[in-house]
Amino acid sequence: MKKLPAGESGFTLVELVIAVALMGFVILLAYLLYFFGTRSFDLGTAQAHVQQSARLADEVLRNELRNADFLTLVAGGGEPESFTGSFRLINGCFNQNSRPITDDVIADVEVWIREESACAVLAFRIKSVDGAQEYSITNEVLLNNISLQDLTSFALNQVYSLNDYALYYGK
Repeated sequence: MKKLPAGESGFTLVELVIAVALMGFVILLAYLLYFFGTRSFDLGTAQAHVQQSARLADEVLRNELRNADFLTLVAGGGEPESFTGSFRLINGCFNQNSRPITDDVIADVEVWIREESACAVLAFRIKSVDGAQEYSITNEVLLNNISLQDLTSFALNQVYSLNDYALYYGK
């Protein structure tokens, strides 16, 4: 090796290659951390959106049906003679009175009537999907003003999908 004159210093080729390799490794690591963080944020946002839509549909169903005076299921596009409101699932949007209350992430809303202590209970399962994100919530509501005998359009413990039926209620 050649000695540099006094006051001059420099890097050898080996030192330069090692420094560039270490700098490349640090930049690659920073990029991977950034990419991982961005992807995690996007997945978390999508999952929160799916959960929020299902919880919104759950809350509206419970609030509207708890004190309903009648409840009926109608297949296809028919409507009962008089009603206060309706719930339908159209192209993944949960609709109340033909107005979408969620966007198109609700895959299915299943409803069924069960009996508890001679009272009618409406149980339901809401499934929401957005890409790889899935969420399901099951809940039930005691129908305060409806007896089991009033629910002629329902078979006890039979599951009905709001993809195929419209759920009408009156107050």
